[in-house]
Amino acid sequence: MEVTLTYHGSGAAFDGQTADGTTLTLDGSPDLGGLGLGARPMEMVLFGLAGCAAMDVLHIIRKGRRELTGAVIRAVGVRADSVPAVFESVHLEFELSGEEITEAVARRAVELSLERYCSVAQMLSPHVQITADISLIAD
Repeated sequence: MEVTLTYHGSGAAFDGQTADGTTLTLDGSPDLGGLGLGARPMEMVLFGLAGCAAMDVLHIIRKGRRELTGAVIRAVGVRADSVPAVFESVHLEFELSGEEITEAVARRAVELSLERYCSVAQMLSPHVQITADISLIAD
């Protein structure tokens, strides 16, 4: 796995590209000259955690021969007040919908993701408290 960041000499934005050509823009805070052109690095960490858990939950539910018809995952991080301003905790909110998705199915999928399968959660969890809430949304 490889990514490349390229800086073009002004502001604080970097163009990012994955090895397969997917692109994104990463930008810094306004005090670094950021212009809101992309997510900040610590926001990308939250995207990584939410995305990893989302993919796991989708896969686990499908393995149970059920199908998600919709999902919204929010990640809210609380950072330390001192430098480095690492995450102290992250709370994930899963809003899931699907005809055959029960509370038990959803809870088990989220628990398996966060406790066993999500690589990002496993990287963060020794130092970051990760919690989750689940809501089922009618189709």
